[in-house]
Amino acid sequence: MLINDILDLSKIEAGKLELKDVPVNPYIFLSEIEQIFSLILKEKEVDFIINIDEEVPRGFLLDELRVRQILFNLIGNAVKFTDSGSITVSVRLECKSAKENHTDVIFEVKDTGIGIPEDRHEQIFEAFIQQEEQNTRKYGGTGLGLAITKRLIEMMKGSLILESEVGVGSTFKVHLKDIVIIPDVEAVPVEGSENFNNIVFERSRILLVEDIENNRRLIKYFLEQYDFEIIEAYNGKDAIDIAEKELPDLIIMDIQMPVLDGFQAAKAIKENPVLKHIPIIAVTASNLKYDTAKTMDVFGGYLRKPISRLDLFNQCFRFLKYSSAKESETGNDSKGIQGQVTTGGVQISESVISMLQDEVKKKWMVANEDKMINEIIEFANIVKNLGEQNSILALTEYGNKLFQAADAFQVIKINKLLKNFPDIVKMLTGGQGGKIEGK
Repeated sequence: MLINDILDLSKIEAGKLELKDVPVNPYIFLSEIEQIFSLILKEKEVDFIINIDEEVPRGFLLDELRVRQILFNLIGNAVKFTDSGSITVSVRLECKSAKENHTDVIFEVKDTGIGIPEDRHEQIFEAFIQQEEQNTRKYGGTGLGLAITKRLIEMMKGSLILESEVGVGSTFKVHLKDIVIIPDVEAVPVEGSENFNNIVFERSRILLVEDIENNRRLIKYFLEQYDFEIIEAYNGKDAIDIAEKELPDLIIMDIQMPVLDGFQAAKAIKENPVLKHIPIIAVTASNLKYDTAKTMDVFGGYLRKPISRLDLFNQCFRFLKYSSAKESETGNDSKGIQGQVTTGGVQISESVISMLQDEVKKKWMVANEDKMINEIIEFANIVKNLGEQNSILALTEYGNKLFQAADAFQVIKINKLLKNFPDIVKMLTGGQGGKIEGK
């Protein structure tokens, strides 16, 4: 059984799974999904097609993690049962909402697979239920994916429609209602790159508004490698006064603060004709509690705690000027953001080398070949634990990065990290103990 699936299902049924809406560009995350599934389908010689209607905007407020999970389950199910033909993922709008800047969104996954008998259409959405006479060895699975998918969609106040014919194929339609349209969420030029060392920001002044010292320290640590002038404020009232005096290029502001909270402070700044042009990134540990459409009119970006360096820079790229440096100038720095890790200067014992070339290698090969999230998470935890137990920083960092990427369904980052693992082993072992090779 997939432990994460069971935990998700338990949380949903207990009413403890929370939805967290964030700005989402459907073009970007569908492109990422296409990249991971296209590799699998190329091997099966099945066409993978993405269709997005021209009217679909480049900005929604959605729980991106859960929408990714829904599409991963539906596409993964289609991949499992389709051996020829095609799988098509479509997105279109259905403007039934009477509210301004709201729309209904339809995600559709259509395959030319084995199909589902009509009398099984309802049962397949029940936990641990699969088609009768299904070849378990060939198709695998726990029967949890569609059950979780249906419950997630219902949590989002949407609906899931199945159309299927045996021997012809299946179509799953996800109908999400009253989705908020927001200004374009632009693609980040370096999203998915190995590291950010080839980026040079112009000198900029950033106002960091946060009442908790440790949170300020973390953000400053992430930003310190660039030519930024960081000015600090500890509450919303101070932020307004300092912004008027210093005129920063960007404001990073926590929402929950004493004296004047971030939402009130941001609104006051936007109403000031001298300051209204300054972009403000909201930072919060919880979902936006205020009216989402109004909130996105005030804040230009959104970061959820705990903040990752990648998410922070992805926001900075949207609002601050930068340029790309030549690779020869940046060198081969082993402290990159996504795929690179540090060695920590540790001597690797023969027993660790043996584990890397035996048990860990086998787990990596399964994760790299199947691309199943639960297998990737299991592999990430094995690597992380091996690093922690033997004080090998490179393995600990790698395991943490891969776990976070898998947990957030960041498919580009997952692929890059899995691809990089043999190089990390080679770096640590100096070529000892044989090679780790993938397909």
